[in-house]
Amino acid sequence: MKRIVRLLLLCAAGVALACANGCGSGKPATDIIVAENGKSPFSIVYSEKVPYTQFLYNNKEPQFLYYNKVTAETLQKLLAHATGAKLRVLPEKMYKGGPAIFIGNTDSARKAGLIPAQYGIWEYRIDVRNGNIYLHGMEYRNNNSPKSIFRSSFVLGTHKAMLTFIEQFTGAVFAGTPNVTDGVPKVPVLKVPEGYS
Repeated sequence: MKRIVRLLLLCAAGVALACANGCGSGKPATDIIVAENGKSPFSIVYSEKVPYTQFLYNNKEPQFLYYNKVTAETLQKLLAHATGAKLRVLPEKMYKGGPAIFIGNTDSARKAGLIPAQYGIWEYRIDVRNGNIYLHGMEYRNNNSPKSIFRSSFVLGTHKAMLTFIEQFTGAVFAGTPNVTDGVPKVPVLKVPEGYS
């Protein structure tokens, strides 16, 4: 019995060591440096497509395109405040390569296999793959009054993913103050682990 317990403990230690070194990839787990000393190689790339058709009325909702851009610009402002680095913001059709933070229902996120067949209500995701960061989530209009967009509300999962990203990797605490950068600390180095989900 003692041999079995020792063998199990030895196996568990081996698995833990393998995961600490990249879960069997042969490479140590790495952090991606998003910004350091006020500089960043990253761009913020936002989708110009309506968010996916889980709800059919999303197909003709130009407001989502506006929110994708606002989310990208807000992320730019928050990262500049936290790190001193001002990342370039551009629509995906203008993206020519390089490390990027992808916002919303981008073709890049789809090619990486990250956009699910269906999101849960209020679901959002933060995925780090191959040196890029993908922020995306469920987005739809809760249409209480089809005659007016001003009497309806929006569920903006991608915006939630962006705010959560800032909270998790800078230590920010959003308290609903008028200035979006209130509660966002300065961080000399912003890094995220490769493979994070």
